[in-house]
Amino acid sequence: MEKGCGMNTLQKKIQTLFGESVQVVAKKNVAGGCINDTGTLHLSNGETLFLKQNNLTHPQMFEAEAMGLKMLVCDGGPRIPTPIAAFRDNSSQYLLLEFLDSSGRVADYFEQFGRQLAHMHQTIRRDRFGFDIDNFIGATPQYNEHRDSWVHFFGEMRLEPQIKMASSQLGRELRKSLSTLLEKLDQFIIEPEGNASIIHGDLWSGNAMTGPNGEPVIIDPAPYFGHREAEIAMTQLFGRFGGHFYAAYNEYWPMQNGWQDRMDMYNLYHMLNHVNLFGSGYMGGVSSIVYRYV
Repeated sequence: MEKGCGMNTLQKKIQTLFGESVQVVAKKNVAGGCINDTGTLHLSNGETLFLKQNNLTHPQMFEAEAMGLKMLVCDGGPRIPTPIAAFRDNSSQYLLLEFLDSSGRVADYFEQFGRQLAHMHQTIRRDRFGFDIDNFIGATPQYNEHRDSWVHFFGEMRLEPQIKMASSQLGRELRKSLSTLLEKLDQFIIEPEGNASIIHGDLWSGNAMTGPNGEPVIIDPAPYFGHREAEIAMTQLFGRFGGHFYAAYNEYWPMQNGWQDRMDMYNLYHMLNHVNLFGSGYMGGVSSIVYRYV
């Protein structure tokens, strides 16, 4: 993208949002993420915004993210950055967000986080699994067509698309075992107690931050209405949260019996996605999970 074109697009949007007199006085890049360019916009009215930007390879990505952020908000839940605008020009798409300057964690950060996440899961619920639109898990399309059964949703909307995408990297025996696993999925995961819960969908340590007051903040969601066990599983995949997080969560809303035995099955989705995004280096993780269950 040409800088002049991009800054012209951003300037016009800022003036639409904040008034003709407001200018972008500085744009600073922020490191992090492998999909988007990120940075801060400093405005002449004293405000600072967070900017995400990429090309149009993944259309509707930021519209879906903005919608997801709004869906996660509830009184008593984790703090969520407010989406301000999702828009595009001929070569790029943009997402403007509330800028939250990180500070040191409060002493009971993980206890707060566990209770707040449990509260969000318990409060925002629907009677079907899925989401109003498809979105993305990383750079991979995530399909959210509604199902009445969690087992059917997880098999058809989560595992099957990832297995299909990874097919050329899977050996014959592993493909056969994955087929068996799908046929017997109801032996490995269970339906939730009551309705589906909203879940962040990609909640690992890199998507949790500390807010201006030391409070828990969650970012970069891939949300849908599902089983909260899938959320807790993801928090354990790439660096567990502090032990107080899980204790506080379970105290606020106890997990279903046997939940620990189902964690790897839920994380098979994310391991397959990493194969599809980053290559065969994650095949060992996929194989070990599959052969544990089948």
